[in-house]
Amino acid sequence: MNGSKQNLTERQQILESMKTPLVGGYFVWDGENEDDRPLSREEMRAGILKAQQLNTNGKTEIALQVDNEIVAYFRATGQNWQNRMNDALKEWLREHSVAIS
Repeated sequence: MNGSKQNLTERQQILESMKTPLVGGYFVWDGENEDDRPLSREEMRAGILKAQQLNTNGKTEIALQVDNEIVAYFRATGQNWQNRMNDALKEWLREHSVAIS
């Protein structure tokens, strides 16, 4: 266990120092390679919007809490288990007279 306390203290110091960003940020672009340049907020927003527009498969990605045994069942069916879960939800909607496309 030699050094573990020192490593923990060092880690805490690093985390504490990162709470206050450096003036000008943590990254300094050298101006040479355009691929290394950090994106501006506007460029990030434009990229997010473009990615959202590229979603042409008619599906929306969500975070969903599902019982562990349900996820285990669908995962056990192999690749594309999320599609089978989606199909099962569609089937349930059809059987319960909910209009879907």
